[in-house]
Amino acid sequence: MTGPVPARRVAVLGAGDAGRALAGLLAGSGHRVVVWNRGGDRADALEGHTVRLTLPDGAVTAVPLAGVSTDLAAACAGAEVVVLAVSSCAQPELVRRAWPLTRHALAVVLVPAHTGGVLAARHALGAAAAAGPVIAEMPLPFVCRGGASGEVRVLQFKRDVPLAALPDEDLGDIAVLLAGTFPAVRRAAGVWETGLGNTTAVVQPALALAGLARIDRGERFGLYREGLSPAVGRLVSALDRERRLLAEALGLSLPSVVEWAHQVYGARGRTVEECLAGIPGYAGIPGPRTVHERFLTEHVRTGAVPMSELAAVVPSPHATLDALVELASAAVGTDLRATGRTLARMGLSGRSDLTALTGPAPAGQGAGARRGI
Repeated sequence: MTGPVPARRVAVLGAGDAGRALAGLLAGSGHRVVVWNRGGDRADALEGHTVRLTLPDGAVTAVPLAGVSTDLAAACAGAEVVVLAVSSCAQPELVRRAWPLTRHALAVVLVPAHTGGVLAARHALGAAAAAGPVIAEMPLPFVCRGGASGEVRVLQFKRDVPLAALPDEDLGDIAVLLAGTFPAVRRAAGVWETGLGNTTAVVQPALALAGLARIDRGERFGLYREGLSPAVGRLVSALDRERRLLAEALGLSLPSVVEWAHQVYGARGRTVEECLAGIPGYAGIPGPRTVHERFLTEHVRTGAVPMSELAAVVPSPHATLDALVELASAAVGTDLRATGRTLARMGLSGRSDLTALTGPAPAGQGAGARRGI
């Protein structure tokens, strides 16, 4: 980037912790940001149309927003960029609802999309996807936690934030815009890199399964500080191995969880438990209060399920991913595969669809990428 990024009109859909932090940081970079939330409680928490941000260095700032609304059409009116900061399970339906309002936008960006987010969103749109903005996805570029009255604390910024889209060739302007606020944003090799780089899918569900007794008893515990052990680390590594083998079968060389922690957070340590427990931004993350929180629901539905489904048709090993889906389903009392991001919900029917989507990755981009989409 050779100069300042022009100010844009941005709609952030979702006023949870991530949405408020994204809105505050984008507005702080000079963009005109309107926040939408479907219910009034979270929208009302943004008192005075202001996000109160605490940054990792302890600096506190109140960032004014251009508006806060529970009216989707009003929030999207004139938006050049629409950022979806809602549960990844809810993203396809919200994209479908918002699509007629975003026809003149540069991009709709899913944050985070987890695995197959862009594919699921495009499938939900059907033929309408061809007439409208590019749909992009990236992981959340920071770790954050919310507080009262709209306050949100950014605990740590990530050092590497891959951004991918379909169609990929339309990504240039949005990549520059996002990198103006989040310098770690870079163009990924394709949506396989962003989707299979989803380490959350193999970490948080494993930690939640290992802590089921604590969760059922209502105990408060640090997910990464107290929820990790050598045995839990081995479980994460087994899941991670299948994630990486799937990526390799699709032409990508992705870092392990340990390598990812070094790269993204500057973590130290040789084992999963050493690395994750030592990430400063993870220090205050509590374990789930119930088994129905995102750790065992959303992260399995939009992580382990699509990885397992993709691995079955590539093919690549997926026994541990399958076991995770079955165990998590048993723990929450819901068939997470049946309600998850299956091949059908990503608009894929088999290996031929994967082959059709796979092409050469941009030279020098991605974590050892050879091919992407």
